[in-house]
Amino acid sequence: MSNDTIDLSDVDLKALEAEVARRNHKPQQINTPQDLHLFARQHALRPDWHEPDESDIDARIIGTHLDNATGPTMRNEGSEYGEFNVVLVQRGWGDDGERLPDRDLAVINLATLLSWAAESGRQQIIAQRAEADGE
Repeated sequence: MSNDTIDLSDVDLKALEAEVARRNHKPQQINTPQDLHLFARQHALRPDWHEPDESDIDARIIGTHLDNATGPTMRNEGSEYGEFNVVLVQRGWGDDGERLPDRDLAVINLATLLSWAAESGRQQIIAQRAEADGE
């Protein structure tokens, strides 16, 4: 047995913990509008998604092409091929204000997200027509 000890005085433990968590974390798969609504509530976002950056939520697009709605929500980052996915991330900040690596929180297929927006728009048009017709 050795009495050697490891000196961690120069190690930024918060940054190290954040990096370990980032590497081991599996993002939530968002497959339904309800999943997206729950994600917004869990992260204190407004229902209309106005100013998500004020909650340190950001996004990036991964993939190479727009394909099927309800397509795979796969982490294809680093791959040269894959459907476009939106990765929702949480920006990290150290105690000293230093920027830490982003943490992937959730992933959603971009075509799926667009289909939900189109359906919402269609429902609004139907409601407006019904209102105009006095129904």
